[in-house]
Amino acid sequence: MALNLDVSPLARLIDAVAGEIGLTVWIADPAVGEGDLKSELLKDVLRAFRAEGIEIAYPRRDVRMITTPETRNFPASSST
Repeated sequence: MALNLDVSPLARLIDAVAGEIGLTVWIADPAVGEGDLKSELLKDVLRAFRAEGIEIAYPRRDVRMITTPETRNFPASSST
């Protein structure tokens, strides 16, 4: 059985809300180690995104402090 070594990578959007992107690649010998390959692929993706001006936004979290009768008399905390 001959191996098909001309296998293209597959990129897919997993979760549009979370911005999760999946990348599937085929390697001939995973026993050699996939850690270095994964690291290089992720760095290449990051370089390509930067070259194209693509930014990954961090989730925005707004915290609103609401005064209630129970917290009205609490002293303000200090950052020091």
